Amino acid sequence: KEAMSQAGYGDVLEFPFLLTAPTVFEADLSSLLFRDVLSSYNAFQASNSARAENMQIACKAIDGTVLLPGEVFSFNGTVGERTKAKGYNPAPTYEGGKTVMTYGGGICQPSSAIYYCALLADLEIVERDCHSYPSVYVPWGMDATVYWGSLDFQFKNNTGYPIRIDASVSDGKVHIAIYGTETKDYTVKMTYEFTSRSETGISCNSYMHKLDADGNEISVEKVAYSYYHYHIEEEEEEVEEEIFPDEQIHDI
Repeated sequence: KEAMSQAGYGDVLEFPFLLTAPTVFEADLSSLLFRDVLSSYNAFQASNSARAENMQIACKAIDGTVLLPGEVFSFNGTVGERTKAKGYNPAPTYEGGKTVMTYGGGICQPSSAIYYCALLADLEIVERDCHSYPSVYVPWGMDATVYWGSLDFQFKNNTGYPIRIDASVSDGKVHIAIYGTETKDYTVKMTYEFTSRSETGISCNSYMHKLDADGNEISVEKVAYSYYHYHIEEEEEEVEEEIFPDEQIHDI
């Protein structure tokens, strides 16, 4: 601008340009992006056909979601409101300590499976709430409840590369996998520990264990606290016995 402002009519101006070569090429990226399974989990799918169809609709909305480094995944933001117009069915949902029928019942299975995968991939958890009652499709303290307009599940891509979430329903299970570029020199194992019991419920802590290549523990960190009420419906007594084991700590 300075040279042009001082130039006279007919003057010829020359400006040097520096060509900077890229340090990363398309071929390099194609071999790096989404090459590794950072984590995966297959969650048991309830036999209720309405819940199963709701899960399929939610997983279809999630499948293929890509997060660039630093971006945040929002379950509600990705799936959207669960309405009849979108094909969601009324299905059993826990609300206020009772089982009620709501559109989209059952989609907490995909949200919980994604939360569990995010933990195993050591991704940054932004928002998570546990259910009122324990869930049979993920380990204790590894569930994530969602409710449109109030409760969301969110995590951040804290890696240096894009990640992709694959989600589907088949063979009686919800399949979740997170793909990215693995740069960690450790693996993650999740455990839980019951911390207190009362007549109304039970609480537990979730722990993240980081292990080196030889399986030696590098560190252990408490990542979440969860409190669950006991099931009170008679039809769920059999399930209650299954998901309230005597062991205080369960390794995944």
